[in-house]
Amino acid sequence: MRLSRRQERGWSIYLRVLVISALILGITFRFGSLSIKPYWEDEVYTSMRVSGYKLEAVQKQLDRRVVSIESLSQYLDVGKSGRSWGDSINALLSRPEHAPLYFVVARAWAQVFGSSAGAMRALPAIIGVFSLPFFYWVSKLLFNSSTTASITLCLACVSPILIRQAQEARPYSLWMIGILASSGMLLSALRTNRRSAWVVYSLTVALTFWTHLLSLLVFVIHSFYVLILRSHATMNFETANIRYLDRASLNALASERIAFQTPLVDRSRLINFRKFLLLGIVAILPWLGRMFYQFGSVRTATEWQRQSLPLSILVGEWTRNLSYLAFDWIPHGRWLIFAIFWMLLFAWCLFLLLSKAQLRQWLLPVLLCIVPSVLLIGLDLLFGGIRSLTPRYFIPTYLGAIFILGFGLSLNLFQLQNTPLAKGYCYFQRSLFHVILIMMILASWNNLHSPVWWKDSHLRSVKVAQTVTRSKTPATIVSDHRLGDLMSVGLQLRPTDRFLWFRKAETIDKEVDIDKIVGSSDNIFLFLPSKSLLNQLEGGLVERQLTVAQTKIKDLYALNKSTSL
Repeated sequence: MRLSRRQERGWSIYLRVLVISALILGITFRFGSLSIKPYWEDEVYTSMRVSGYKLEAVQKQLDRRVVSIESLSQYLDVGKSGRSWGDSINALLSRPEHAPLYFVVARAWAQVFGSSAGAMRALPAIIGVFSLPFFYWVSKLLFNSSTTASITLCLACVSPILIRQAQEARPYSLWMIGILASSGMLLSALRTNRRSAWVVYSLTVALTFWTHLLSLLVFVIHSFYVLILRSHATMNFETANIRYLDRASLNALASERIAFQTPLVDRSRLINFRKFLLLGIVAILPWLGRMFYQFGSVRTATEWQRQSLPLSILVGEWTRNLSYLAFDWIPHGRWLIFAIFWMLLFAWCLFLLLSKAQLRQWLLPVLLCIVPSVLLIGLDLLFGGIRSLTPRYFIPTYLGAIFILGFGLSLNLFQLQNTPLAKGYCYFQRSLFHVILIMMILASWNNLHSPVWWKDSHLRSVKVAQTVTRSKTPATIVSDHRLGDLMSVGLQLRPTDRFLWFRKAETIDKEVDIDKIVGSSDNIFLFLPSKSLLNQLEGGLVERQLTVAQTKIKDLYALNKSTSL
C-alpha cells in the first residue's frame, strides 16, 4: 500500500510547480499595494534620518507653528531636504539605538528612486524577495532533504508576518537575510572547516550586527549551538571508547563523518568559531561605544517599552503574535479556537522534529525560537514592559518556527512501511500542508487589499485622516502627541490642510496660544491631546463660545460646531 514510484514522481513534479507558484505569489504580495497602507510612525523616522534631519531639530522647527501639510515633505524627502550624506550620518549618530547599515543603503536608494512611500518600501520588498532562497539553502543544510527545503520555502513565501516585514521601510527584511546568511554559513563552516567559509561567516556576523543590534541574541544562539554540539560529540567519543585517540585520528573521524548522531565539533572547529565570531563582533564595537555614550538618548527612545499590562493581555498577545505566521483574520469571538488549533499544530511539528531528527538538525531552529522568547518574555515578567508584544523583535523566533513547520509538514513517518496506515498518513500530512499554505495565502491576499495590516493601530490614523478630509474647507489638526505619529496622519491629509504641534512638556509649562489655534482655519481637530492641552483649551474657549466635541473616532476632537462629526 506504499505510494508507488509513479505517485512519488508525480508529487515531486507537483512540488516543483508549487514552489514556483509560491515564489510568484510571494513576489506579488511583497510588491503589491506598497503605496496604499499608511506610512506609519517608525517609517516616518526612517525617512527623517535618511533625509538628514535629527528628530530634535524637526521638533524645534515645528513646535507651536501652524504649517501646511505640503511642507512636511521637506523633512522626509531626500531631494527636497537639501541635506548631504554627512547630515544623514549625523542624524543616525544622534539616535544610535538603531544600527546604521539599512539607513545608509536607504539613503543611496532614495537618491536614485525618490523618497515616496512606495519607493522607500520597494527597497525592503526587494530585500525580502532575495531572502527567500536563503530559506531553501538553510533548510537543505539542516535536514539534507529537497522536499523539506521546498516546503519550507513555500511557507516562507506566503507567511503574512514575513511579508509585512518586507513591506515596511524598516531594516527588518535586511535583518532576516543577515540571520539566515550567518546561520547558513555557520552550518557550512562547521561541515567543511575551510578558512574561506569561516571568513564569510565572520563577514555575515558583522553585516548582521550592523543591521540590527538585537543580532546579539542570534550569535548567543550560534554559541549555544556550537558548544552543545561540541559537548555532545565529546560524550559520543567517550561512549565509543575512543577518547584517547590522538588529534590526527579525531580530525580524520570528523572529516569522514562516521556514524555519529551529530557532526563532530572538534577543537579546531571550536577555535575557528570563537575566533571568527569575535572578529565579526569587533566590527560593531565603535557603534556600541556610541550607543553607550548616548545612553540617555537611547533610553528616551525606548521609553515606550516600559509600560506595563496585565498578564492575561500579555498571554493573549503572545499567542496572537505566533499566529501571525499563518493568519491574521481571526474572527471576533473565535480567536481562542484558532489559537488552540495553531498551537497544537506547532506543538505536533515540534514533537516530530525533536523525536525524529538528529540533534544537529533540530537544535538550531529550536534555539532560534526559545532564546529570544525567553529573554523578551522574561524581561517583561520580571521588570514590566511590553517588549514581548512587538512582533518584529521575534523575527529569529519566526524564522526558527518556519523551519520547524517545514520539517513537521514534510516528514514521512512511515516511509519504509507498506501499510494502509503509511499511505493514509502521507495523504493526511500533505493535506495539512495544503491547509496551512492556503490559510497563509488567504491572509496575505486579504492584507494585499486591506488599507492597513491586520486591523492594527494604523487603522486609527486612516479613520482620523478620513474624518479630517471630509471637511469642505482646509482643516487644521492640533496635537501635543508624538510628532512622528502626527506626521503619519498628516501624510494622509490634503496638501492644503495644516497642522499645529506642541511639545507635551511645554503645554504644561507654557500657556497655549488659543487665538493661534482658533484662527488657523474654520475646521479644527484635536488628535490625541493630553489632559493638559484639553484643560487649557476648554478654559479659553468658553469666552469664544466654542466647545471641544468628541468625534466618532476615538481620541479625535473637533472645535468648530459646523464641522461634520
